[in-house]
Amino acid sequence: MKKTFFKSLMIAALIVPTFTACELDQYPTTSIPGEKSWEKPSDATNFDKGLYATLRNNLSNVGALWGDILMDYFQPTISYGNRGGLLYTWTYSANDVGGPWASGFSAISDCNYFLTNVDRIDYSKSKDRANDSILVRQYKGEAHFIRALAYSNIVSYYCQSYDAGTAATTRGLPLLTKVDVSVKPRSANLKATYEFILNDLNIADDLLQASEPGTDPVLGQIINKTMTKALRARVLLNMGDYTNALAEAESLINSGYFALANSANALRDMWTNDQGSEFIYVPAGTPDERFEYGSSVNDNNFRSYSQAAGAYSPDWIPSKSTVDMYSATDWRTDIFLDKQNVKCQDQKASNIALFNKFLGNPSLSKKGDSKFARYNLPKLFRIAETYLIAAEAAYRLNDAAKAQQYLNALRTKRGLLATVETGESLAKEIRLEWKREFMGEGMYFRVLKRWGVGFQRDAATQTGAANVVYTGEAAANIGLKVEPTFHNNWTFDIPTQEKSMNPNIESFD
Repeated sequence: MKKTFFKSLMIAALIVPTFTACELDQYPTTSIPGEKSWEKPSDATNFDKGLYATLRNNLSNVGALWGDILMDYFQPTISYGNRGGLLYTWTYSANDVGGPWASGFSAISDCNYFLTNVDRIDYSKSKDRANDSILVRQYKGEAHFIRALAYSNIVSYYCQSYDAGTAATTRGLPLLTKVDVSVKPRSANLKATYEFILNDLNIADDLLQASEPGTDPVLGQIINKTMTKALRARVLLNMGDYTNALAEAESLINSGYFALANSANALRDMWTNDQGSEFIYVPAGTPDERFEYGSSVNDNNFRSYSQAAGAYSPDWIPSKSTVDMYSATDWRTDIFLDKQNVKCQDQKASNIALFNKFLGNPSLSKKGDSKFARYNLPKLFRIAETYLIAAEAAYRLNDAAKAQQYLNALRTKRGLLATVETGESLAKEIRLEWKREFMGEGMYFRVLKRWGVGFQRDAATQTGAANVVYTGEAAANIGLKVEPTFHNNWTFDIPTQEKSMNPNIESFD
């Protein structure tokens, strides 16, 4: 199928609003279309555009910066006003962390609605039946992929880490394939939940007609088989299936479609313009559909500028340990961190490193924007993750040489020297590289949960920042120690409203 045709589908997706649901048992928020909404192949095309909007709006930001507030990347300033405080102190309840659940099951509802109705298409009304049937297969594959991605996000937060020995007796998630408000489903066990995700990816592979990425990263990619590989490698790693995770990762690395940035300038361009050889999938965006990503998320601000004070007034700044983990030779240092003057309440501080990873895509700006606003597109899959999956899987398979190979491939493309560490020291280097590479993307929470290790926040502040950092109750805040079983908060509770609406949901088969 011609790439230009897929590109036209992506452009069309930009102007079609998504249909979403707030909870797992609701219909899409638009009215339920009648039979006439699914009469001809072009109807499937229109609904497919809505699925792309679902992917962009519901799944692209899940667990981003707020996931890193849970970790030891940041410290609150004296002006943070307890925004994000429950997350930072690990005192959150089910209602405080319901976002990934709601957005994930909203996407699942949209996919199920599409898959339930798409086979009603009457091809007798088609002007090119052969081509239209190919297109509809592609659309169905896309729906299965998006559903798999949604479930993989939800399971990483609301279920325990996967253990092959206990997965069949551990609660998973309700596995929904239809939209039915009358059903109050029990959850499946964790083994069945992961099998469902992998089965959706297998079905997607069978249906998707796009086997390779498109060529216009500004417009975004059509869902294709490189994306199923990227997600499958991620899921298999979380399952502890290291042999197959490594095989999937190596297949993607060796595909020739993606390459690590070859210079500091290329890396900076990547985080500025949302394009580069590392991106496996970046959703489409325009000045009217964009994210102010990385500066303010869920009312937690990292780069807020006060015109009156003539300085930045952030809620959160990187800790000293975060600043120190980026060396002078690391290409990421001057991209992810930006030294600025800060004023919090009546306290001033100079040359304070602020979080700076998302540099602002000029193609997303429009007249009237503040010069301090930064709009970027989220990056759902990057080949850097695939290299780290390969390194971690190889390490778990006791292949230190291969683990070093893939870890060092990334390190040397970030301005660092290759490591020769082995054993537990190599494991620490792998986890550290996950932490460095994915600052601000919410990945590190999942990494530590998968490894079954906690962390200890270092209460030390970066140079010159002591007067603007909130240091009260340090043991519960900037000096908090989080064990692997800390209040069981590594596994979020199912939202209270969901349990009230469906008393069966905590039971599982």
